[in-house]
This record gives sequence, structure tokens and C-alpha cells, in this order.
Amino acid sequence: MNWQLLFKVLKWSVPGLLLLIVYNRFYKHEHLSVEAIAVAVRSLPIKVLSFLSLMTLLNWIIEAKKWQLAIQSTQKLSFLKALKAVLAGLSVSQLLPFRTGEFLGRLAYIQHPLKPQAALLSAMVSWTQLACTLLFGTVAFLFLRPVPIPHVLLWSILAILLVFVLGLKYASNIRALLDWPIMKAFKEAYQALSKPVLIKVFALSVLRYMTFVFSYALLVQWFGVGHYHSILWAIIGVSTVYLIQTLGPSFILTDIAIRVSVPALVFSGGMVANQSLDFLPGIIIYLFNVVLPMFIGAMVLLTLKLKA
Repeated sequence: MNWQLLFKVLKWSVPGLLLLIVYNRFYKHEHLSVEAIAVAVRSLPIKVLSFLSLMTLLNWIIEAKKWQLAIQSTQKLSFLKALKAVLAGLSVSQLLPFRTGEFLGRLAYIQHPLKPQAALLSAMVSWTQLACTLLFGTVAFLFLRPVPIPHVLLWSILAILLVFVLGLKYASNIRALLDWPIMKAFKEAYQALSKPVLIKVFALSVLRYMTFVFSYALLVQWFGVGHYHSILWAIIGVSTVYLIQTLGPSFILTDIAIRVSVPALVFSGGMVANQSLDFLPGIIIYLFNVVLPMFIGAMVLLTLKLKA
């Protein structure tokens, strides 16, 4: 792969595409009121805005530390370069479904011969964060049940998982699944990380998950969204929102629609945001945790010095 050409294309195309798409999504979405968002942000006291800014900073510091830890066996990176890499990865990831372009930005500071191995490590880091979202989100979903779940469906899923796990141990046909390219890639990425590093990366993923869940839950309570009167239930609701949003094809072309409709479903029981503006806390967290860092990442790409 011609990495230099690829990063040259990313360098000059990503910032412009982000500006164009964000402008269209925020100003033309039928259920999104930019004026309401501006009023809501201005209504927040300085201590709340300071807390949100601190949590955003902590969020991306943790993610940068995860990347620095994961990549250290392949190439030593300073913390500053690791931070620039994850922000660049964020900006690229917003243009592709399921954030599949994240690894491209993260490879910006990796030497060319090491990029394939680094891409696998990037996937492993992303999967640890995904595991946190799925684990905590599933528990929250089962507690909250924003939509009815037939018991037969739950038992069927458990049975399928049990058969799959036992099959990996005893059935040769099912064990053959381990030879699929994606399973081999996962195995290679897993083996590239030592057990202590993997534990640290997962622990940091849990800590990072709590930073944006807790921030979101506080805003849910601040704006009086839904009927959750305790911070614990707000956290459960937010975890459910993140689970559903993660399972959807979330990239910047659909991100706003998902972030408007899913909170309405979880907090008010309908797919269209109501007069109480259920989406406001999520959109504010999105602005702090994604949009602002995303454009910082785009600036990182613009200042990237490409080597022949």
C-alpha cells in the first residue's frame, strides 16, 4: 500500500468533508434545533462547563495512554504523538461506518513497515472499549428494557452462545471458524499484547467509559430528562443509550439521527424527540467529546509532515 499517498489524501480531504457534513447535519436535521442547543449550553453554569471540559480532556488522555501502551511493543511513541494519533483517528473514523477508519489516523506516526501490525493493535484497543460498552450496556438494557424482550429470545441467545463455546472446544467444524481471516487477525492482535498490558488497556477502557457515561448522566439530571430521579438510574439509562447507538451503523452521516432518536426511545419511550428535548444531554456530550476533538484531529492531519 502507498501509505504516503493515502495520508496525503486524508490530510487534504478529511477537514473539508467534516466541515461540509457537520454543517449539513446540524443545520438541516428535522428534529435538531441548533438554537435550542446554543441556549442549553449557555444555560449551563461555569462549573458544569468546566467539569464537561475536564471529563473530555480526561477521556482523550486515557485513550492516548491506551494507544501508547498498546503500541509500545511495536514502536515507542511519546504521549503527545499518541494523543495526536488518536485525535487524527477520531477525525477519520467519523467518515466511515462503525468507525472503521479509526486505525488509519492512528497510523500517522507509525513507521511504514510497522503499520500492518499497528493496525491490528488499533483494532484490539478499539475492541476493549467496545467490550466495555457491550458489557455494561447489556446489563443496563436488561434492567431498563426500553423495548419488550421476549424471554424466549433471551434463552435462545444464551443457548446459541453455549453451543458456540462448547463447539469451539469439541466440534471441528466450529473450530474451523478460527481460521477465518478476521479471527486470525483478532488472535494476532491479542498475541501482540502481553497479558499485563492487556489488563491495563482494559482497565483504562472501563475508566474511560465511566468518564463519558457519568458526564452524560449528570446532564440528564440537570435538564430533567425522562423520569429518572436518581443518578444511578440516569447512568443505567445512559449505558442503554450507548449500547443501542453502538449497535447502529454510527458514522457522521447518520450519527445525529441516532443521537436524537435513541435517547427519546430510552428516556421517553418514543422514537421522536419530544418537547422536553431528550436529545440535548447527548448532543452536548457529543459536541464536547466528539465534534471538538474531531476537528482538532483534522488540524493534526493538516499539520502532518509526510516523509518520502
